[in-house]
Amino acid sequence: MQGCLWGEYLPTPERVSDMAFPRFIALAELANGRDRMSYGEFVERARAMSIRLSELGIRGRPIAG
Repeated sequence: MQGCLWGEYLPTPERVSDMAFPRFIALAELANGRDRMSYGEFVERARAMSIRLSELGIRGRPIAG
């Protein structure tokens, strides 16, 4: 699996991080075999992961849902 950002111009490292997450969270879910989940369940897990990433100093856009 891949999660590319190569098709976009992202002028700052912060913007790259904002665009990379939650994309990589979703990619990790699919790579781990969670292809049959509801969107609501994904949003719950993605929000929890987003909090953990934030605590590690990794930026990302808020998870919409």
